[in-house]
Amino acid sequence: MEIKRRIIEKRHVLSSTSKLCRKALYGLIGVILSSYVVLFILVVSRHIDQSAQAEVRRALTEEVKERTKNLKSVSLVGGIGHSLLRMERYQERWAAMARVLNTNEGRMNNFRRRINVCVQPRFKKPPGPMTALASFPGSGNTWIRYLVQQSTGILTGSVYRDYSLKRNGYPAESVANGSVLLIKTHEWGETTRQKFNKAVLLIRDPYGCLVAEFNRRAGGHVGHASPEKFHKRQW
Repeated sequence: MEIKRRIIEKRHVLSSTSKLCRKALYGLIGVILSSYVVLFILVVSRHIDQSAQAEVRRALTEEVKERTKNLKSVSLVGGIGHSLLRMERYQERWAAMARVLNTNEGRMNNFRRRINVCVQPRFKKPPGPMTALASFPGSGNTWIRYLVQQSTGILTGSVYRDYSLKRNGYPAESVANGSVLLIKTHEWGETTRQKFNKAVLLIRDPYGCLVAEFNRRAGGHVGHASPEKFHKRQW
């Protein structure tokens, strides 16, 4: 009896182990099949997307060809004719301008050209009186200097030495004598005033000055401060 009982217990253990092995095997097979199904779906969907994109490109190409065939001629006698001004479609305008400029791709080529609309600024000869362009920082002093230089053709100077300005349109930066038309300064006091014969006082609303100066300190003359900096103690 004892031997029979031991045999039965061994069979029970073996059957339990085989059941667990079968379950694990079935689970592994299910995972593999699921992976193949997902991979198949991804491949099919990508193929469908690529086919759709190819169809869209083909349709756009055919549409552009049809529009190019229907373009009207442009009169070049005495300049661009009135037919160009009556064009209502964006692509037609580009194609017509390309024809005028003798380009082949239906659009203008990228190029740079220096447009000389102002004389090259120069020093004042003979030197005149020293005139200060005085203002609070952020009042638009630098912008006024540029407008004066380009409109008069005479350089403007500064009591400061800003190399970023010297390299970008202000060759007389740090020049403070009578050879320049205006001299930028933010200084004040009796000693500062004694250096100049005349002065132009530039005034701006205080809030605009503070914002402009804060932007300059954070991002330079042509940059600006990020919105996060306006929530910090510096502002």
